[in-house]
Parts: sequence; C-alpha cells; structure tokens
Amino acid sequence: MKNITYRIIIGGFGGQGILTLGKVLAYAGMEEKKHVSFFPAYGAEMRGGYAFCTLVISTEEIPSPVVSKADIGIFMDRRSLEKYKERMKKNGTILINSSLIKNDFPERGLKVIRIPATEMAEKIGIVKVANMVAAGALLKIIENEEKKFLSLSDLQEGLKRMLPQKSELFDLNKKAIEKGWEIK
Repeated sequence: MKNITYRIIIGGFGGQGILTLGKVLAYAGMEEKKHVSFFPAYGAEMRGGYAFCTLVISTEEIPSPVVSKADIGIFMDRRSLEKYKERMKKNGTILINSSLIKNDFPERGLKVIRIPATEMAEKIGIVKVANMVAAGALLKIIENEEKKFLSLSDLQEGLKRMLPQKSELFDLNKKAIEKGWEIK
C-alpha cells in the first residue's frame, strides 16, 4: 500500500472550536487505524485570541509532529489565514470560512475552497458548530482526491469520543459534519 500522509494546519480565534476540530480529526484517524499526531497551540486570552493546531494523519509512522509545510489548511478567520498561509505547501489545499473571510485571497498555486461555515452553522441553529461544517467539508476534499482515507462514520466516531454524554450537542455537531460533507 502506498503511503498517504496529510499534514494539516487549522487556525482561527478562541471560541471557534479550532482545537476541538483537530481532536475530532485525530480521533477519526485513530478509528481508521492511521498514525496520528496532534499539536495544539493557543494564545493566553480566554476568548478571541488566536488558536491553531497542526495534525498529521498517515498510513505510516510519523517521524515528527512538526508541520512546517501543510498539505491542507483550514482557516476560520482572516487573521489565521494571514498568519499561517506561508506554512502551506505549493499546490496545497486551503479551506476558507468565507462567512468571515470576505475578500479574495491570492491563490499562489493553492487550491482554495470557500465554505460559508459560519452561515451554515447559524442555519443549523448554533454558530459554534461551524468547525464541524469545516470537518465535513475536509472529509469531502479528501474523498474527492480519490483517497479513501477517512470515512464519515470515522468522523462521527471521533465526535463521539469528544462529546460522549451530550446527545443534543452531539446531534447538532453530527448534522454540521453532514452539511459540510454535502458541499460539492
């Protein structure tokens, strides 16, 4: 089997569930029996400060959790995009929350996918699930690359590990993942 590795960087501001998104993806990778590393970072502020994490999911052992150049970036606000865009590989893919990043982004050889994650989350009923809309969209991106790497059920299992006893919150997050996955 050919090695498949995704190096992912996720950025946003505190309160957007950036670290939760990273953890759910990490758990999904573990459900699929992949090798996973997860490295969170955040500012000192309780809310509104920066938050980002890097994640590596691979079919082989991961020699280092450091992601100097990411294959995929998920950016939930303009500040995180500006701060971390240089850490993207040429020909990488970035998923932008177009609800909060309105103006154009110079693509510089990157594949840019604009997802109105915040607007979609508001329609579901709670803005805090925008991160799971992005998770579902990421899953679709990977699937479209014809790499059956993570499944929708793996992502939902990862979500269960994060929210095991909060069924109402689980159901809203699950719905958000499904909505993100439906994006073409």
